[in-house]
Amino acid sequence: WLLRPLAQPTPKPSTGRSSQHVTLWGRRLLAMEELLALQAELARVQEAPSVFKLSEPNVVELIRKLSELGLVEVLFTTNGKEYLTPKQLHNEVEDEIMSHGGRINITELPPLLNVDLTHIERVVDALLKKGRDGLQLVNGELVTSYYLSALAEEINLALQGVGRLTVGELAVQYNFASEYVQSLVEARLGSAIEAKLSAGTLYTSAYVARHTARVRGALSALTKPVSLASLVKSHGFNEALFHDALRELHESGRLPGTLQGKTSFTPAMHLTLQAAAVGDYYRQNGVVEYATLSRMGVREPLKYLQAEHPGGLALSSCYMAKELLAGAEAELEEACRSGSAADLRGSFTSALADDDFDRVLSESNVIATALASGRAIRIDVALIASGSLVMECSPVVDGVAKAHAGALHRNGSGTCGKAPSAPATRGACDEADDAKGGKGKAKKAARRDAMASALTGAVDDDDDDDGESS
Repeated sequence: WLLRPLAQPTPKPSTGRSSQHVTLWGRRLLAMEELLALQAELARVQEAPSVFKLSEPNVVELIRKLSELGLVEVLFTTNGKEYLTPKQLHNEVEDEIMSHGGRINITELPPLLNVDLTHIERVVDALLKKGRDGLQLVNGELVTSYYLSALAEEINLALQGVGRLTVGELAVQYNFASEYVQSLVEARLGSAIEAKLSAGTLYTSAYVARHTARVRGALSALTKPVSLASLVKSHGFNEALFHDALRELHESGRLPGTLQGKTSFTPAMHLTLQAAAVGDYYRQNGVVEYATLSRMGVREPLKYLQAEHPGGLALSSCYMAKELLAGAEAELEEACRSGSAADLRGSFTSALADDDFDRVLSESNVIATALASGRAIRIDVALIASGSLVMECSPVVDGVAKAHAGALHRNGSGTCGKAPSAPATRGACDEADDAKGGKGKAKKAARRDAMASALTGAVDDDDDDDGESS
């Protein structure tokens, strides 16, 4: 519209305001003429050829000089054809992280941005210090918090479909270290990830509930102790979940019994039946052998019997009720009354060791009093004779004892004073030396042996007579 010719106004008859209209139109015409002159000059300048031009080497040299003087700060691209400022590189790195979903390897940035890795690492350090979007460096990769949140949702979605996932599988799938995946999962359990983590494996609540129900059913049907390892193998349980479920069920009282760590489980029913059987046997026989309880599965028989049946005698091979001493006491009293001997081994239903007889006899006040007063004399481990019987047998066995002592003296006379060749020879020399010294130990020993042999024979004869009479 500026270039269009202006229409000349038609002269009007002069009026009172004619001078004012002439002045206004004159100003407008002057402004339009100046504007047209400027447009013409601009057109001439644009059409004129360039007189001053900078070549590419000149521009490069100019930028280099400005950079040396500190007037500008630019970074060279790897091909050397472009420049960019650090701020621009900072923005481009952030854009690449976002365009890759919040995770990108640092080594992928140089070819994408056409910038040397050194400059990129400097920008990455600045971004990490700023901590925007929870940016972190993981094994050479830049990872943001929004990427980890999306990853947790993806893991949870996949887990709900299969029921269980191992940390190792997730580490391989997402190319992360197992330790990093585990820390990621643990921080989001119960929120983004609805699961239970046990022994490096994620389980959904539904999966755990089904597994716990199987464990409860299998253990509720037990009537005897079982090895947990064999139970896991036979039923195909997940071992980590099995022990967790068993511990929870046992602590809650749903599975009563005895749990031995991770090795065995004894149901309460078995313990009840076992206690009843042991109690009945102990009440009927008065003695229980430790070997019998071991075959029944009792781990510490002595402690078990002392706890269940206190007051008994803890012997080396069995546990005996003190009431059984009454039979031995009655048999000894009968022997003292009738002037005979009694072999107390027959008074007990279980075979006792020699050391056990010492304990049994010391526990009986009746037997201990009879031995101390001389009414009874202990001839052998379990053979006890009345004092009157010993006195009656003394004249009979004196000759046998003297002959036996003489034989010992004669056998040891040629070797005494020399180094004995065997323990038996040494014993013979000792007895012979005692006999020479007037102590008479050899004679006493021979007399005691003869007395024991005679009394044992007498007891056996009495038993035979009783059998014939019956």
